[in-house]
Amino acid sequence: MAAGDSTSSGGRGAPPPWRATTKSIRHPSLGTLSLDCDIMLLPDGHQTVLVYSAEPGSPEATALDMLRVIGLQQV
Repeated sequence: MAAGDSTSSGGRGAPPPWRATTKSIRHPSLGTLSLDCDIMLLPDGHQTVLVYSAEPGSPEATALDMLRVIGLQQV
């Protein structure tokens, strides 16, 4: 799904259950990361799931790999 695309929820006026966008996140040590963000509204309508990802091989993907390993340690 391309950034900014969404699927229809089937009902008029209801928010789409899924959308994709790009978000910039500022990390104190790694700087600004431009990440793909998939947003899914769960069927109960009270919870939202956000999934951040990056293009494989990109500097952002490398930064996410680093964060996965170091966690909350100082960079």
